[in-house]
Amino acid sequence: MRWPLGVVAGITPFNFPVMVPLWMAPMAIATGNDFILKPSERDPSASLLLAKLWNGSRPAGRCVPGPARDKETVDGLLTHRDVDGISFVGSTPIAQYVHETATKHGKRVQALGGAKNQPSSCPTPTWTTPPPPLATPRTCWSRRSKSGHWP
Repeated sequence: MRWPLGVVAGITPFNFPVMVPLWMAPMAIATGNDFILKPSERDPSASLLLAKLWNGSRPAGRCVPGPARDKETVDGLLTHRDVDGISFVGSTPIAQYVHETATKHGKRVQALGGAKNQPSSCPTPTWTTPPPPLATPRTCWSRRSKSGHWP
């Protein structure tokens, strides 16, 4: 049998203020944890609205929006004795810092750093050109539709 960790925190980037919290919060809450959402200080409004909507519709579990300050808030989450797990998405150097600091304080950590959209050099498909091999249009459309990089 698996048991909840307790309190887990999600530290999210500015460029995906809704998508990344939706990777983190449902899994954390569905497995019985309380979830602290630390949105980017650059764009906190979408994440805060998401937390408000989530809390208004769920009878169990909590998604608590944390303050959108910078390093001070992150360090507080990484070192706080009541936070049991950290999930982070952002740059590689910060992911390394998050991992090192949180594990030193006995936390379970998922630190995703340096994510890039590899097929970013795909040409824009048009209806007037002959279709390229099947994999190419699927890759291009997937890149554009799932990551928010529509031309």
